[in-house]
Amino acid sequence: TGLLCPGCGMTRSLISFFSYNWPLSFRYHPLGPVIGIGAVLFWLASFWPERWLQAKMESQKFLQRYAWGILGLLVTWTIYRNLGFFI
Repeated sequence: TGLLCPGCGMTRSLISFFSYNWPLSFRYHPLGPVIGIGAVLFWLASFWPERWLQAKMESQKFLQRYAWGILGLLVTWTIYRNLGFFI
């Protein structure tokens, strides 16, 4: 189609993020570090005792807000990237 996809560079970005090369991770895809940090936080939260977590419903609401936020950023990034402003 000639358009750049919203996830172009995401895999390389996440590999760089988890290899501790954060500037390169951001260069490959600006949302890679954001998704990487979210993945680490959700992974750590799986080990927390239930008493440390708030109610399940609040946790699920946060997860939904995070997912919608990432989706909104991906849409915004795709539009920005395909309009030719990003060099």
